[in-house]
Amino acid sequence: MSDPVLYGLSRSVYTRIARLALEEKGVRYTLEEVEIFGPDGVPHEHLQRQPFGRIPAFAHDGFLLYETDAITRYVDETFVGSRLQPQEPLARARMNQVIGIVDSYAYRPMVWGVFGARIVAPAENIQPDEQEFAQSLPRLVSVVARSKRFSAASATSPATSSRSRTCMRCRSCCISRWRAKVLTRCWFTHACDRGSTTWRRGRACSGPRVSSS
Repeated sequence: MSDPVLYGLSRSVYTRIARLALEEKGVRYTLEEVEIFGPDGVPHEHLQRQPFGRIPAFAHDGFLLYETDAITRYVDETFVGSRLQPQEPLARARMNQVIGIVDSYAYRPMVWGVFGARIVAPAENIQPDEQEFAQSLPRLVSVVARSKRFSAASATSPATSSRSRTCMRCRSCCISRWRAKVLTRCWFTHACDRGSTTWRRGRACSGPRVSSS
């Protein structure tokens, strides 16, 4: 079985999601940089892999795939290693629902609106889009408020409301612990480094490195 190839940009959020899945599973892979935002547009050869011109795309033993959700699920179900998805159907369905909410409603205001205006613009010394920023914040607040219905909105009594608030606090603590744990993973730095040209492959940080294309 040959090593898979991921076609995308190291600075891309969705390319990074696929890379995190590969790294967590301990899969050796090659990242081939494909610039789709250049003056010449999407490279012709990339359109043969991804007819919509987006990133990432993925190839493994002659099998071509695109769309981040499809790639990450393929990686999880094809390669040995830690399971990345819940095995219980209800939990897996909820996971997919949350992913869909973030993709459909949170990504653009969070990344294009807030991150673009407050992180990218100052870093690149360009004028931020203040109108986009101002419109993005209430959209994100709305997404968060509606997402709380997963637990708190089902409360029908003071006792239930109290349990729901406790549950929300517990989940917040769990997320904080998860974040702290992820930040200690050596592959996290590799997979999230926009400027890196080599990445660790496999579980050990001292493992072989493969140059990106």
